Amino acid sequence: DPRVASLQRNILFLQQEHKGTLEKLHAEIEHLRRENKLQYKLIMDSPKAEVNGGLITSLQPLRIHSSPFHPPRAPTLQECEVIIRQLYNANSLQSQELMRVKALLRDIVLSKKITPENYILTKAYLVDGTMVLPALKQSLSSSIADRQRRTRAVQRDRFKRIVQ
Repeated sequence: DPRVASLQRNILFLQQEHKGTLEKLHAEIEHLRRENKLQYKLIMDSPKAEVNGGLITSLQPLRIHSSPFHPPRAPTLQECEVIIRQLYNANSLQSQELMRVKALLRDIVLSKKITPENYILTKAYLVDGTMVLPALKQSLSSSIADRQRRTRAVQRDRFKRIVQ
C-alpha cells in the first residue's frame, strides 16, 4: 500500500532528524560543560579578592569558623552587624591616626626642620594627600645628587598626572 510506505518513510525521516538533533544537543551540552569547567577553573585559580575602583570584591563569601569540628557557615544578621561595627571602629581609629600624623607632618613642614628635598615631598603630600616616593636603590654609594634626581623625577611624574 502506497500510504503505508509513505508513512514508513516519514517515520524513518523523523527518526533520522531526531537522531541528528539529539547528536547536536549532546555535542552542545558537552561544549557547554567544557566551557563551564574552564570558567570554574579560572575563577578558582584567580586571586580571591579583586580591587575594582577602590572597592574590594571577593569571590569567596564570608564564612564563620566557629570550631574545628563544624564546617564554616554563613554569618547571621547579628554577626554581620558586629563585623560591620568592628570594621567601622577600626576605620575610625585609622582615620584619627592619619589626621594626627598629618598634623604632625604639617607642624614639621611649617617649622622647616627638614631638608629641602623632604620639605617639597611632604608639602606635596599635604596638598593632594597622595605621595609616591622614589624607589630605594640597593647601593651603598647613593649620593645626594642621586636622591635629588629621583625626587625631581617623582615631581615631574606628579606634575604630568595633574596636567593630564
